[in-house]
Amino acid sequence: MTEYWKYGHWADDEYLKRSKPPYSDINTWSNIVYVIAGALYFLQTGDERFAIAMFWLGLGSAVYHAFKTIRCCGINWAAGSDDSGMFAVLGYLATGSWIGLLTGALFGLMRNKFDPKVNLNHAIGIVFAIIVLQAGVTWMNGLAILTFGLAYLAWNLDRERWAPMPIARWCHGVWHLLTAIGFYLLAMVGA
Repeated sequence: MTEYWKYGHWADDEYLKRSKPPYSDINTWSNIVYVIAGALYFLQTGDERFAIAMFWLGLGSAVYHAFKTIRCCGINWAAGSDDSGMFAVLGYLATGSWIGLLTGALFGLMRNKFDPKVNLNHAIGIVFAIIVLQAGVTWMNGLAILTFGLAYLAWNLDRERWAPMPIARWCHGVWHLLTAIGFYLLAMVGA
């Protein structure tokens, strides 16, 4: 029997070691913060595009963390939905358009089929740098950069097991919280 909880090497999954979905609790449910950040942005600006991208990210990441793999047509739809959500948000932030949102979403989904070995962190870092450089230097951008830096620290505390159990199992949930705040800040800079 495949031990799907090992996919992704997340501490919450390792701690629970479940043989059936949901494989993760904290990593699955903490994705609600993306939906909340998107809704808050929509209430403040009336722009639904970022809200939709953040909903997509929250749902896609929750599906990935709960199910790990749903395969069809050579695509891992669970992992692809997570990647698709991340790149939908980044595509919107980079362009401020539906085209950017949808192109990012498609890239994230298809990356999983055609070249899953592309380093996701490098791709996200490049797009993030473009977004920050486009917006210019502001205190909100500085705060977003700090927030993402802390998020990557939390991510590594979990993924690399820099933190001991059971603390490590909370770190990816902290990643979700901090990246939701960082995306919200970047969206507000562009609003």
